[in-house]
Amino acid sequence: MPIRTSESKDEFDARAQQEIRELVGERDTLVEQIEKARQDFDDERRRQLAQLEKDRDEHLKEIETQREKIEKREKEAVALLEKTTKGMSEKQSELVQNFLEILPLLREVGMVSGGSVGGGASMASISTSARGTRQRELDLPTFARDGVKDAKVGEDAFVERWIDVCRESGYAYSESDLLNFHVAMKSERFNLLAGPSGIGKSSLPRLYSHALHGNPNDSATPGRYLSIPVRPGWMDTRDLLGYFNSLEGFFEPSPSRLFEYLIYAAEEDKSGNSGIYTINLDEINLSYVEHYFADFLSALQRPDQQQGIQCFYPDLCRPDDPYRKYGFLPIAPTVRFVGTANMDETTKPFSPRLLDRVNVVELMIASHAALSADPEPRGLGRGSKGHEPIAASAYRNWSVLHPSEGVRGGVYQAVEPIQKVLAQYGYPVSPRVMTAMVRYVANAQSILSTREAIDRQILQRILPKLRGHTERFRDMLHELLTHLPEEEYPRASRRVTRMAESEYAMDFFHCLQEA
Repeated sequence: MPIRTSESKDEFDARAQQEIRELVGERDTLVEQIEKARQDFDDERRRQLAQLEKDRDEHLKEIETQREKIEKREKEAVALLEKTTKGMSEKQSELVQNFLEILPLLREVGMVSGGSVGGGASMASISTSARGTRQRELDLPTFARDGVKDAKVGEDAFVERWIDVCRESGYAYSESDLLNFHVAMKSERFNLLAGPSGIGKSSLPRLYSHALHGNPNDSATPGRYLSIPVRPGWMDTRDLLGYFNSLEGFFEPSPSRLFEYLIYAAEEDKSGNSGIYTINLDEINLSYVEHYFADFLSALQRPDQQQGIQCFYPDLCRPDDPYRKYGFLPIAPTVRFVGTANMDETTKPFSPRLLDRVNVVELMIASHAALSADPEPRGLGRGSKGHEPIAASAYRNWSVLHPSEGVRGGVYQAVEPIQKVLAQYGYPVSPRVMTAMVRYVANAQSILSTREAIDRQILQRILPKLRGHTERFRDMLHELLTHLPEEEYPRASRRVTRMAESEYAMDFFHCLQEA
């Protein structure tokens, strides 16, 4: 800056300082404007993120509301149908009762004489004509009459046979899954089989029965095995067992044949040399299990000698009906139920009441199976023939009915930190589940390691009941993972991780096909 001759040095310095202050002021102003612009940008970004989260939560809430409405409509439709069915049944019973009440009057006036109607055919003959000729006696099949010889077969020998039968069948079952299935079957009377479609879920119970009893008379199906394809629309136990025809006074079994097979099992069990019966409910969740299988869910929780279902009252039944004495149908302790399940848009969800009572046994397809040169099932091989059938008495000897305190304490110690997390978020492990877990681990001794057995039980007993879509639920899953190190609980840890990574549906069964 040139110095004017008329200015003194002090004046020049003062003017220079003033200009510098003005420039510094302008700089500070620019800095404030930039900082304000940055703050405004951050505020706008946070606002937009908050709005997006709000929109997402509203969308999820709307989806949940729609789902609840659909479920409510389905329940209302089911209730209306049940009410209508019950009303029709009551009207039918009322009609029969009214007729029986006026029967003496009809006889007095001569319209009914000596048990005949209108002086013509007797009531019994009319009833017989209407329903056709019915058997007078119940014929037990050969296997139920002959029973099983009580051979001393060890569990190790059976497990080896079981694995051989499955390997020769052509399916790519993993040995670990087969061992897990056997332990679940001897631990529980009712288990679910789940996994991707097409890997042999429906065949596994049949193969298990073949390993137990062989291939009698070269039949494709063992005598003590029954497969029941579940139908959409089943509403109650009558769809599964049959119904009582109150007009004609006899019981009409369902085409499923479950009623007859439970009779076979009960009669064979009385003889003391019974085998094990395997009942497979194929595609079990095509209808609501809690509707058509409700009586069984309750009955299987009672002591062995009290397990049964009241199908009808024998006093109302004709004397010549072969099923008369089975009005209360016992469920023999030799019976095992298996339900195979797929999870898609055609199936129904499982309720907590059901999941509290079963193992959800997963079958995973082997990684090499898709590259197999012989991917089609080959049926049964030599492993299914030529061996001694397993008697129920031998099977019971393999089972641990009263677990030791050591096993109980080990399971409690493993589950306790998980229980604390789940209880805090409203998903406590029930005493029934804890008892079942202890029973499974005790029965897995010498077959699976204790750590693998506990890992399997966390996966099969605790995780299936977990279902949520909120961030709080996701927080619970992450907290669970801190108590499920993958090196100790690989299966349970991987499933919880996958559930926690799910964008919306943090559901055990939703992740089933992907695990």
